[in-house]
Amino acid sequence: MTEEHGKTQISEIEELDAVAKFIDKLKDSLKDILDMLLETISGKKIGEDVAQFYESLKARGLPDEIAIKLTEEYFRKRIETIPSLNELFKQFTERRGLSKPDVKILFEKEKQEKEKK
Repeated sequence: MTEEHGKTQISEIEELDAVAKFIDKLKDSLKDILDMLLETISGKKIGEDVAQFYESLKARGLPDEIAIKLTEEYFRKRIETIPSLNELFKQFTERRGLSKPDVKILFEKEKQEKEKK
């Protein structure tokens, strides 16, 4: 093995190490973002918000028919604002040059590590 070949191997190892550290940080950030998104679209949370909206309309003296209609509209708008997780994930991976198999491997690796603990 030549000295130049040895330096190339060390350089590649250092690059791979840096990439691995970056992926670990990216994985944690992605998990945090997904957790935050899932929390905001929780069925329980939406149900509580819609019920609170309806109760506030009734407390202000609105008739049942109008309160129900406004609450249905509020619920529909809330559901429409929920981003498609599939679309978000697609955009996230495309911007970072990751393919679905790459990301799947990352999540499988994390899952295996959790199972070991």
